[in-house]
Amino acid sequence: MNSSLVTSELDHYIEGVLGLFVIIFGIFMNSLVLLTMSKKKTNTSTSVFTTFLAAWDIGVLVTSLITIALPNLSQWYSAEAQPYAMKYVWPVLQTARTNAIWITVLFTVSRYIATCHQLRSRIACTVSKSRKSLAVLFVVTAVMNSLRTGTQSQTGQSERKFHRRIRL
Repeated sequence: MNSSLVTSELDHYIEGVLGLFVIIFGIFMNSLVLLTMSKKKTNTSTSVFTTFLAAWDIGVLVTSLITIALPNLSQWYSAEAQPYAMKYVWPVLQTARTNAIWITVLFTVSRYIATCHQLRSRIACTVSKSRKSLAVLFVVTAVMNSLRTGTQSQTGQSERKFHRRIRL
């Protein structure tokens, strides 16, 4: 049996079918987090970080659906729609991933300060400071990923090769 055929079949089932299930499940669960956090009246830095993390995770999942799962489920999408979608969705995916990662880091630092330096946490771990740090994080990641726009596609090809592939 041809190894590329086996790899293609594995990609279809793992990244396509299983990936679609994981993405739908993740969107559902993160939506529940957003729903729960919007109903609660707690206004803490923890709730702010959790809400923003769930929102960015939904962004990662939706853009992963467009860039990873759908191309492995549909040959038409992979050949016709994906090259155009990648041009606009890939920077959004990278921004969402970067934000989700750094929100986790900010959340961890906030919890460390609250646990190990309890007196300082009343000053350092406020809701307004959490929101300000998230706003700065978004601006930095948006600028950083907008500068990288067009330099790489999902497969790591240069912009020239990427556009040459679109024209074919």
